[in-house]
Amino acid sequence: MAIMLINKQMQNTGSTLVDSAWERKWAKRLFLLPAPVVLFLFSGCYTTPKNQSSKLEVDTPNSWNSAETQGDFESQNWVKDFNDPTLVAIIEESLAHNYNLKAAEARLASRIAGSRFGSSVVWPSLNGSASQNRNKRSTASGITQTPTAETFGLNVRFNWEIDIWGKVRNGYRGDLADIQSAKADYDAARLSIAGRAAQSWYNAVEAQLQYDLAVRTQEALEAGALIVEENFKRGIARALDVRLVRANVASNQSTLESRLRQKNSSARLLETLLGRYPANELMAIGQLITKEEVQAYNDRIDEEIAELRIELSARESEAIEKLRKGQLSKVPKDIRADIAEAIETPESLRTEVHRYLLNKYEEIAWADLERVEKDDKKFRNYREDLQRRISMKVAQKKPIPSGEMAIKLPDISGGIPVGLPSELLLRRPDVISVERTLAANEQRKFETSKARIPSINLTMSRGTSTRDLDDIFDIIDRRVWGQALNFSQTLFQGGRLRANFRRAKANYEQSLANYASTVLTAFREVESALSNQSSYERDYESLKIAAKESAAAETLAWEEYGRGLTGITTALDAVRRNITAQRSYIQVANQRVQARIDLYLALGGGFDLKPEA
Repeated sequence: MAIMLINKQMQNTGSTLVDSAWERKWAKRLFLLPAPVVLFLFSGCYTTPKNQSSKLEVDTPNSWNSAETQGDFESQNWVKDFNDPTLVAIIEESLAHNYNLKAAEARLASRIAGSRFGSSVVWPSLNGSASQNRNKRSTASGITQTPTAETFGLNVRFNWEIDIWGKVRNGYRGDLADIQSAKADYDAARLSIAGRAAQSWYNAVEAQLQYDLAVRTQEALEAGALIVEENFKRGIARALDVRLVRANVASNQSTLESRLRQKNSSARLLETLLGRYPANELMAIGQLITKEEVQAYNDRIDEEIAELRIELSARESEAIEKLRKGQLSKVPKDIRADIAEAIETPESLRTEVHRYLLNKYEEIAWADLERVEKDDKKFRNYREDLQRRISMKVAQKKPIPSGEMAIKLPDISGGIPVGLPSELLLRRPDVISVERTLAANEQRKFETSKARIPSINLTMSRGTSTRDLDDIFDIIDRRVWGQALNFSQTLFQGGRLRANFRRAKANYEQSLANYASTVLTAFREVESALSNQSSYERDYESLKIAAKESAAAETLAWEEYGRGLTGITTALDAVRRNITAQRSYIQVANQRVQARIDLYLALGGGFDLKPEA
């Protein structure tokens, strides 16, 4: 049902003063609503469903139970904790080329575009139109017809829903909360992909180290088997000893193949995360560039080093020339003859003589010049700077990879400040996303609860209407205008509005439960990550000692076997123990790193891959 308070259309016929008076009269009455209409409008407020939001009942502790290190959590760059340039390169490539992240980015863009469309209802709409109409009417008999009538018109129409009750604003706020939720989803996807890339990288490193261990073990076992076979030929070893070492060689060969499969699988998974085809074409685990790229990089560095050395040589020649021409009186007497000889030396030998003189009296000459001329101090500083720059360039050169590179897991130690549990709710992207979804559903619950409240629409139009096209822009004599203030109140829709409210309320309650569950899950993940980190630290230290002692025991066992002090069984048992200890040590070293990554992800740590200034 709609009540129209004002709806007037007219065409000027020259009575401008009368029209203006009529407009002023109705403008004064525009907001003087009769009492029955006001009562009718506000009657909808009394039938609006009760709109009370439930409260979240999740206890937030004041501190973490498993935390050993207190302090504020630095969430901006957890990647630097690993001090691994390769890790930075891997994360950069995964974020640039991962298709799951591109899909999340597209979803965010779609959500933003949809919200901008939805927010348009908050603002008035303004439309313009132009028209041309031709008509002719016939009489009842159909024999005679009226002359053809043709009219032209221009019109601008303004429409606005006056949001007194806040219903439109509730919908708009819900859209904004949806955008914030989508943005948090994107941040969560970005953090997840970075974490997965880091974990996959170090899993690949572990697989490589395990494979290298299997290769070294195979070589050691084969060498040991040759020794036992030689001893057997000389009658020192038994046939049983030969059988045992051969069995060990064959068994480890199977382990070697298994480690190779794991290494290749880890490399393919890493390539997939990097957006590459999983062809297992990484030259070596940890090598993200080709030999040619490394060689080209080193060639550029060599060119820069050569330029710096040329400049350094020129500066040194200038200094020696300065000694020869102007500072001979300040040079010790025992080397003046050498300098005079250098002056007479042919140009082809001048460089060698300069180098000889420089080596011979460098310290004396520079010390003397420091006392004589202040400008030489500036030169020596410049000379030292050139030498330092050359050293830095040399350090920047990369080794040309050949086969598998020597890689290792990062050496991390100590705990990290984890902050407060309450701060986690404001930092983790997945918690923020669920909270924003909760806020959006709450706003939509408010919106549906106000659906039975009357709506108010203001409509205004201005334009011209004429039978002569030349007068279409005559806004004085051919003016047509209209304005209306509409009040609309729903009386009966078969329970649809109440059902919509119940559905919105149920969605809100569901979001509230999801938020509580997500918060508890976040707390659990942090507590578990803190506990695991401490446990793996202790495990790592124990297995580090075990690996060291097992390696020493194996060496000692083979030495005693060679001297005939122990049997082959003891030696092979020492080999097995050492292999197990080394494998466990590599495994727990990776688990320790994985636990640190899990902790950073659980804490919602962000990262900035740009180098610090």
